[in-house]
Amino acid sequence: IGPTSATLLNLVPQITKRYLSEKTGEKLVFSDMEEIKKYIKTKYINEKGEVAYLMCFDSGGRLNNCCKVSAGSLNCAVIDNRTLLEMAFRSHASNVILVHNHPSGVAAPSKEDLSKTLELSALFRSVSINLIDHIIVANDDFFSMATNPKFSKYLY
Repeated sequence: IGPTSATLLNLVPQITKRYLSEKTGEKLVFSDMEEIKKYIKTKYINEKGEVAYLMCFDSGGRLNNCCKVSAGSLNCAVIDNRTLLEMAFRSHASNVILVHNHPSGVAAPSKEDLSKTLELSALFRSVSINLIDHIIVANDDFFSMATNPKFSKYLY
């Protein structure tokens, strides 16, 4: 194939990602974890390294914003607390969900994930925002701390 065709093929994942994540003028409301998983999955199309997103919800449970807050290497993404707070404030968030991926293919939380969750839960609580979940994505596998009794204590 020629250079033009190669360029087009390279753009397909990015175009697909943008198309699937485009919002209409209406704010999204998720009725269950499956809907959140479908939405999140589009964010990780063609991602090679660890990437973190902050989903910001208003007090009515509507998604105000879902923004990329960090992009890192294959096994690490540095998540800056100031950036998270700024995004949450700009989005007028009452509740937030932190989402990141594990390119290794294992969705289980690491010790670092657990300690960061505790730290962020306290940080957001100090400014009256609830960290309602920390979701880890690994290919088609998802791990939600909020739905796992052993880990939900890290959130509140």
